Amino acid sequence: MKFTDFEKLMHMIRDLWPLLSAFFVGSFIICTISSIASYFIILRLAGRYRKIHEVS
Repeated sequence: MKFTDFEKLMHMIRDLWPLLSAFFVGSFIICTISSIASYFIILRLAGRYRKIHEVS
């Protein structure tokens, strides 16, 4: 890879930086929300499973 290509790439990244940062922040927020949601779903399922076993 030539240095000029690298400079072009850097300019492209600098131009697209707001878009990229917004995308990364959005994906990070989505991942956080989905992990929290799955954690609560697992807790609820575990509680239901425990209740079923206590009854039987």
